[in-house]
Amino acid sequence: MGVKTKDYGMVLAVNYNDASSSDHLFNGQDTDRQTTDMLFKINASSLLGARNPQVTEFTYQFLDDDSYRSLLGLTQADWQQDPMRLYAVTAADKHQGRHHKYQLSHQVALAGGDKVITDFYYQSYSQQLNQLNQFDGQMIDARSLATIAAFERQPTVNGVAVASLQQDNDYSSFGMQTESVNQYGAHQIIYSARYHTDKAEMHFGDQQSLWQQDLSLMSDAPNALSAYTDDATAFTSAIDSLFNWAGLQLKLALAYEQVDVTREVDIAYVGLDAVDFSDSDWMPQLGVLYDAGDWRLSTDIRRSWTAASAGNLDQEAQVSLHYQVSAQYASNRFNAGIKTYIQDFDNLHVSCDAYASCADSRLWVQGNVTDVLTKGVELDLGYQWDVGSVQLPLTLHYQYSNSEYQTNSCNEIQGCVVAGDRVAWLPEQQLQLSAGMKYDEYALNANVFYQSEREMGQFGAQLQPIAAQWRVDLAANYHFDRHNEIYFRIENLLDETLVSTASNSGIRSENGRISYLGYQLRF
Repeated sequence: MGVKTKDYGMVLAVNYNDASSSDHLFNGQDTDRQTTDMLFKINASSLLGARNPQVTEFTYQFLDDDSYRSLLGLTQADWQQDPMRLYAVTAADKHQGRHHKYQLSHQVALAGGDKVITDFYYQSYSQQLNQLNQFDGQMIDARSLATIAAFERQPTVNGVAVASLQQDNDYSSFGMQTESVNQYGAHQIIYSARYHTDKAEMHFGDQQSLWQQDLSLMSDAPNALSAYTDDATAFTSAIDSLFNWAGLQLKLALAYEQVDVTREVDIAYVGLDAVDFSDSDWMPQLGVLYDAGDWRLSTDIRRSWTAASAGNLDQEAQVSLHYQVSAQYASNRFNAGIKTYIQDFDNLHVSCDAYASCADSRLWVQGNVTDVLTKGVELDLGYQWDVGSVQLPLTLHYQYSNSEYQTNSCNEIQGCVVAGDRVAWLPEQQLQLSAGMKYDEYALNANVFYQSEREMGQFGAQLQPIAAQWRVDLAANYHFDRHNEIYFRIENLLDETLVSTASNSGIRSENGRISYLGYQLRF
């Protein structure tokens, strides 16, 4: 709900979701997910006629998530038989997270169109996570996954020993950023600065359990494995300038960032070491845009830099150059755009979240991949037919991207890669087609998504191919007025079996067909 007057506004939104997933455990236990999301925002403006109009806004957001979450998938045979099935040994794989975010923003308008924008923010996130990672004393791989499947079909009287990696982590961050926008006739120069600091307090433990004949788990008290605290502080300053002459625009930008990183080890573990280092670099950008009415042509080149995390054994930053050329055409009914780009990474950071499923010591490590080159093309087309009072919009987005390793290298996350091989987890082609119909208060829209073949893997394991996939979503809306709306949505309309990941810990699927019926009230 919300309130809006001349001098202030307020919004309060609360969303609670208690959903049953379409996947299911073999022993009948649920895999439900409960989420609570709350947003509160209030702003106030200066009095009418103030010399320098100002707006101050406070935002608070809360998110709570309690859900089943497992990294273990299915064998090929079990996935083909029932892709939504889950092994009962993962029944204790849970995730609990609670996120708080506070932000105070202030904007003041100065003479001549200048303005100053300042933000202060603080956020905290607590996370508890339990992930199965060992079966019968061995880290789970393709062989032990087959043994898990066999035990579930024919459990033994004595059961089998399993173990889980437990995490109890707390994250927090604080920062402020300010931006001064200055107009010089048709030209604009923006000065900005940002201070940011964050902390991650990580606690890892293992829990031994017995997977019993009735497929239930009997667990011991968890044991502490390791604990450490990562701190990072960054200061960024930048200047962005836009120079405009008729239809020509020139952009010149330069940013500088200084980062300090530390890691303190509280409970030692093999390969977990304290670190303390600093790094800094410059990030320039040059862009040119020409606007010829219906046509717009642009080109851009920039350098990106990201400091290494505390888990990067080489303390090597991610450095890349980005080149882009694009053209757009737009008329009353038809629009089209094409963009070509090259991304040249001298060093690319990889982690467990980016590439493989991990429930081991790689979670506190960041890997480096030397020399990765990405080339791509994006195409956008759109057209709208008007048949009386009925509107029929149609849009198409196509993306081709090819990423290849340029040199042989090895890292702690992937193992070794070979020059000329494609970065397998990125699909080469993606397509989205959207067709709709609008008539007065009614709207109907269908979306078709396509993703070409890709491959996934884990350290020391053969890459697992994921075939090309299609998905169709359907949505219908009816607006009573500008405040009230009823909607109906169907995701994965054709109930396709869609793979999310495939590795030596099994195949995991996305949800099947899901339907939503809802009512939305806007203030």
